[in-house]
Amino acid sequence: MSPAPLAAASDPGPDSGFYVPLPTQEDTAAAARALRQALSAASLSIHAELDVDGQGPYVHLERASAASATALAELVNKGMRPAHKTCKALEKVLRACGLTGFSRPPAVLNGLIVLGEVPAATADKLACLLGAPPAPDDFVGEEVTEGLEAEALLSRLNDAFRKATGGGFMDMKFLPYCPRCGGDPGVELGDLTVPTARRLVKALTREGRR
Repeated sequence: MSPAPLAAASDPGPDSGFYVPLPTQEDTAAAARALRQALSAASLSIHAELDVDGQGPYVHLERASAASATALAELVNKGMRPAHKTCKALEKVLRACGLTGFSRPPAVLNGLIVLGEVPAATADKLACLLGAPPAPDDFVGEEVTEGLEAEALLSRLNDAFRKATGGGFMDMKFLPYCPRCGGDPGVELGDLTVPTARRLVKALTREGRR
């Protein structure tokens, strides 16, 4: 009898965090069987077995030839295409909306889309593009402090983000001093699941068409 397919990972949205329960030995054994079956179907001579030690059950892969490792990398990259496609679309729409100052272009890491840090003024502009009410007339991004102004900025961005992405989750942290920005304050934007990033792209694209 073929092993039952494992449930695919999905966006927790409306995202409530990234808690993942520890796998049981039975879960791990099922994962090893599923992986072994997939590797065999792809003609990859890599054997997957359940292994148990003091740190808990895990799937052990035996040494692979260069050809098998290359083929496995190609399969993984193929499976990651939707994430990379979303990442490129997000980078494009951020640039089209005039959102600058990111510490790095959006990148795919650990199955999530990483945004990095932005100046406070960019975070404020992103909030406005996503539907937040305008900041007070005396707001100047470079002069945001760690007090009430910082809390207000994060609150506006968080509320607008969740509404624009249908409940999407993005953790964020205020940086009162950002060495990369020459000491100016900034905001560290949290990593996004691919479905949440896709909804963000749609929200910013709609705004760009207005």
